[in-house]
Parts: sequence; C-alpha cells; structure tokens
Amino acid sequence: MPPAKKKAGAPAASSSSAKKPSSTPPARPLTPRARLLLLIAFPLALAGFAVGGAGMVVLAAPEGAPAWLSPDSAFASAWRSVLAKNMFVQPFLFNFGAIASLGCAMRLAEGRRAEAAAVAASKRR
Repeated sequence: MPPAKKKAGAPAASSSSAKKPSSTPPARPLTPRARLLLLIAFPLALAGFAVGGAGMVVLAAPEGAPAWLSPDSAFASAWRSVLAKNMFVQPFLFNFGAIASLGCAMRLAEGRRAEAAAVAASKRR
C-alpha cells in the first residue's frame, strides 16, 4: 500500500508545542464561616437523603416485610400522608440530599487539600 498523502494546508500535529490549559483553578482554603456552614449542611443533606431513601423503601416494601419495613408502620403512614399533600417531597429529599451531601463532602475535601498545599508551600520558603 502506498503511504497516505498529507492534505495541503493541514496543520502539523505537535504534542510538545501545544500546552493544554489546566481544567480547574487552584483551590482556595475554606474560611472558618464557610467550613462551619458546610459542616452544618452536610449532616442535614445526609438526613434528607436517608429520609427520602427510607420513604422509597417503605413505599416499595412487599406485604410480608419485617415490622420496621412494614407498610403499616408509623413512619409509612406518616410518609404516605406527607406524599398525599405533596408528591414531590420524596424525590426532592432523595435527589437533593444526595447531590448536596456529595457537594459538601467534595468542597470540604478540596478545602483540606488547599490548606495542606498552603502549609507545604509556606514550609518550602
């Protein structure tokens, strides 16, 4: 097979000359107020996720389920009364709780990494 011809006017690909910009800016350490708010929001978001998940489990429970999972439990009847008033509570709690708890955990971890990088940078000087 003959070698493929290069198209006229096509730029030559050079991996060494093209620098890729960094995809994320460097993280900043958390302020004490931001850390406090995240530490308060994280358990609240986890609680919402747990309540929404428990509501889903109770709604999907079969008739012969254990007492704690029973559709006749106090939580199940209270959950059904809440859903009768507003059926969007369960998906909101479950989805928002999952997304918010992940966001809080990621931001707290990012803040810790930024603080560790700042300490390491100050020790190098």
